Amino acid sequence: MEYKDFVYDLELGREIELLLNEKEYFISHNGEIYTIWSESEKKYIYTGTLDEILNFIFVDNISLGESFDNFTIKCIL
Repeated sequence: MEYKDFVYDLELGREIELLLNEKEYFISHNGEIYTIWSESEKKYIYTGTLDEILNFIFVDNISLGESFDNFTIKCIL
């Protein structure tokens, strides 16, 4: 999947399940805000606009916007 397609799916409001360093995350959208859920921590770790979500720093200074290739897309709902 290319980054532009990933962003487009988020804009459509699709939920995306992804992996980073063997940790699972979900990104969802409720019509107003986007939320990142950490499956390993069992909690929401960030809420914001699309731009804020794309720039959120996960671990090791990795963000979706700048390091998309470090993530593995597991599922798009």
